[in-house]
Formats: sequence, C-alpha cells, structure tokens
Amino acid sequence: MAPRACPSWCRAPTTTGPTAVAEACGYDRSTVHLVTLPIAHNWTLTHGMMATFHAGGTLVLAPSADPDVAFPLIAKERVTDTGAVPGVALLWIEATEWLDDDLSSLRPIADGGTKLNPELAKRVEPALGCRLQQAFGMAEGLCGFHRADDPEEIRLVSQGLPVSPLDELRVVDSADQEVAAGEPGELLARGPYTVRGYYRAPEHNARAFTGDGFYRTGDVVRLLPTGHVVFEGRVKDQINRGGDKIACEELENHLLAPPACA
Repeated sequence: MAPRACPSWCRAPTTTGPTAVAEACGYDRSTVHLVTLPIAHNWTLTHGMMATFHAGGTLVLAPSADPDVAFPLIAKERVTDTGAVPGVALLWIEATEWLDDDLSSLRPIADGGTKLNPELAKRVEPALGCRLQQAFGMAEGLCGFHRADDPEEIRLVSQGLPVSPLDELRVVDSADQEVAAGEPGELLARGPYTVRGYYRAPEHNARAFTGDGFYRTGDVVRLLPTGHVVFEGRVKDQINRGGDKIACEELENHLLAPPACA
C-alpha cells in the first residue's frame, strides 16, 4: 500500500525556528547575545543560543540575571542583544540608579515570558539606553518579536509579530468561529516549527488541535490592524510566572493535601 500523503500543513518545514528568529531579530556575525535566564527554557534556546549560533554570533552565558553580575558582563563583552522577563527588566531599570557599568553596546533588550505592563515598558528605553523589543513564544513552537522599524506606540502595547512568514494565526471564540477584527479570542497557531501533535497522546491531541492542524494555545489575544499580537490573558485556569505555567488545580490540590487543610 502506498503511504498516505500528509496534508500541506504537516509537511517538512521550510523555515526553522532559529533561522526565522535570527532573521526577525537582525542577528549577524556582530551579534553578541547575553543569556541571563535558564538556558533550558525554549526562549533562551531559540532566541539566545540557537539563533545566535545560526547567525555566526557570540553567546555569553551569565550565572545570574542580577545586575551586579549581568551589567559588568555587558560592558566587558560588548553585548549587543539580551532578553529579560518583566521582573528582571524592572530590577535592571532600578539598578541603573546605583551602577555605572557601560551599557552603550546594547541594541535591543527583548522582554517576554509574561506581558509587560505598558507603564513599565515606557521606562525601559530611557533607563537602559537601548530599544525595547517585546516578544512572545511557547514550547510548542510559535514565537514572535517586534521588528527594528516598529514604532514606539506598537512596541509599548503589543508583543510582536510571528517570526516566520509561514506562521498562520487565527483568533476564535468558544465555538471556533473567528472573532471580529480587533476583538479578543483564543489564539490558534499553525506553522513550520509549531508542533503537529504530542507524542503518543491521541486523546489529548484531539482536544489540543483542530481538524486542520491548528494548535490551541490557550492564550487570549487580539490582533492589531498591523498584525501585531496583544496578549490579554488565558483561556485555561493557569498562572504564568516568568514563562513557567502553573496549573491552578494542581496548586489547589497540593494546598489541600495536608490533613489539617482538608
């Protein structure tokens, strides 16, 4: 029997994640990327290590995101690019008041993991002297960044554009019907580096993917007329702490486990 042909959406990717990230972020041989967050996270692997190596740049690893550690490394290695979560961004902003390390080599600082408050976003560029580049992503694949020519009003309120022109996004209601332009709904994603299914999990895959291969991200978003994604919350009862997802039900079960709490 001849093998059954895959639908077009499940064929081999033509654009890999690291390639698309490197192109979207403008990486080249002059890039010196500092990783201060855990390297095992999807974001630091793609945006940090893999995209930097793909572009032929230099990777610098810091043992901590503490500004007393990170700032001297930026100055010594002439770091051009780095990433942070909102809590780290706030710490770095405050640290510029008492540390005088030379941060002038920084071009952008990418911020992701959780949504950056617009009021905090306004403080990044004046304090650190570099461009704010908001970002989004997930372990299942889809990720996005602002581009170098995105205006400030876009960079302060949105979390970026998908990195690959082959990424497909849909924003739908609870009945899987696409919402009106600019309205919030669940984000569905399909593309060359987004997973097609979880390993040996057919029942979960039936819930996590649509029939035509779109992944149900569980994120509530709205799309700006420019296509930029604005994250508004989660469909699932879930806590997002610096990019780590914590199921509320699991947390509640642990809290109720001791007999005195029953």
